[in-house]
Amino acid sequence: MVLFGHAWRSQYSKAFQWSGRITLETYILQFHLWLVYDAKQRLIYIPNYPLMNFLLATGIFLALSHWLFEATIVLNDALVPSDIAPKALSRRIAAAAAALTVLYAFVAVCRAI
Repeated sequence: MVLFGHAWRSQYSKAFQWSGRITLETYILQFHLWLVYDAKQRLIYIPNYPLMNFLLATGIFLALSHWLFEATIVLNDALVPSDIAPKALSRRIAAAAAALTVLYAFVAVCRAI
């Protein structure tokens, strides 16, 4: 095992690398795309065809997970760029907190109506 250790460590699977990058998004989306009714039932796209339903749901699930991962990267770069000064970063955080507060208040008012 020691003789082959370096050679094996320098190789990796592109499929595992890709799936590892979207694990957070897959964890979040699994409850919305695969499972319904508090994760007690599966969502059915094609009735009476369980394998086709699973393949379609998995394709949709992985495509949306990848899309959500890409959106997360774009939002992260837009909200917290790596080359920003600490003072500007604190202003952005304060602006985001204010925006969330306004959104929360708006939702509360809409529910009250």
